[in-house]
Amino acid sequence: MRSQQDWRIIDTEETALLSHHYQIADIIEKGPICTVYRAIHRNTSKTYTIKSIDVRKYNLAAGLSEKDIHKEVEICASLTHPFLCQLRDVIEGPNVVHMIFDYVEGSDICFEVVKRAGSGFVYSEAVASHYIRQLIEALQYMHSKNIVHRDIRPHNLLLSSKDNNASLKLRGSSIAIRLDTPDQKCPPGRVGIPHFMAPEVVANQDYDFQADMWSVGVLMYLLLSGKLPFTGSKEHVYECITEGKYSLHGSPWCYLSDAAKDLLTRLLTVDPKARFTAEQCLKHIWLADKTVPSRKHLNETVENIRQYNQRRKLKSNIIATVNNARWNKFPVYSFLSADSMPGGDACDSDCTQRGPEVSTSEDMVGVESVLSSLDQMAVLFDRSLVMDAATDDELQKALNDREFHEILLTNETLFEHIFSLLLPYKEIEPKLFGGWGRMDLE
Repeated sequence: MRSQQDWRIIDTEETALLSHHYQIADIIEKGPICTVYRAIHRNTSKTYTIKSIDVRKYNLAAGLSEKDIHKEVEICASLTHPFLCQLRDVIEGPNVVHMIFDYVEGSDICFEVVKRAGSGFVYSEAVASHYIRQLIEALQYMHSKNIVHRDIRPHNLLLSSKDNNASLKLRGSSIAIRLDTPDQKCPPGRVGIPHFMAPEVVANQDYDFQADMWSVGVLMYLLLSGKLPFTGSKEHVYECITEGKYSLHGSPWCYLSDAAKDLLTRLLTVDPKARFTAEQCLKHIWLADKTVPSRKHLNETVENIRQYNQRRKLKSNIIATVNNARWNKFPVYSFLSADSMPGGDACDSDCTQRGPEVSTSEDMVGVESVLSSLDQMAVLFDRSLVMDAATDDELQKALNDREFHEILLTNETLFEHIFSLLLPYKEIEPKLFGGWGRMDLE
């Protein structure tokens, strides 16, 4: 049960006006610089989602200014599409900006997949194709208006209702950018979540709408397999992205259709000029209206997504705790973000990298080290990765990381469990165990 203070929003003239029209029901998300509420309109009793941005904290955060808020409002106000969260009103002042959106009843797509599968709903290639098509239609519309979303990830993809046929809703335009012409490029800079960044973004090159299409490929990989194509330390993730190094071998890829894998490879193409556009994707056989992909339930994929969600929940809870006002006083430029955290996404607002990478403050280094090691632990727990030659170097790096060794050695139970999983492969892949020094595997 939340205390009354947890429910309190910024006490300003803007908030007084908001409260005159809306009754705040509860908190959906709470980040260090903005909070998302569910609210009821007092006259119509209709439910809305309200994103309240603390302008003072926003201006103090690294890489952000009040102009960015105005850009977000302008972009959201200009977009009207059935697969986009619709902005209905804005109450703005010098202290806080309240953005009022249509309320979306469903949660983010990965949580909905697991929840619905647990209730007997069949999750198949056909379902994944349905969602991907809706996402690409939304992006085609945004790109036609010269807008690059720049933050495609599960957290920003919601289902509109609890119904089984609920449509997808794309949100998260806080770092979207409008280009002056279709030929203009976005300025260099790593923006977004590392695991979903396009190679040209990682390489600090100019980029355009095609960066969004790469992110769609990462999301498609996740929805089909339940795993991210690029995992490990942030440096290793960046390296694999720039080289376009990912695996389509082993389970569940062995029983997924060739059509799905063909579209995936055309999206996860390093050269943005050769990468499929939104228009090209919508003509692909896997997304064509007359084509119905397999309706066979993807049980292994659902289980993988469930584990992915658990890591996201853990990360989100840790980020929320560290960012608590009791721990993190002004200025807020040091708040912990998700840009180097495990899983490539967070169930929390304000976790997207928006500009040049900032070095972690001294009091946060220990927290970040532990959190970053979770991805490496996930690699060791994943039996399929051990047997996959394409990810051999990923496992090798995890096994040879001395800092990671020290973290494991402080937790003997976890250490023993990991090696109970790895020991069966010692005879098959002995080279993987060459860097463990004093750690005895016998």
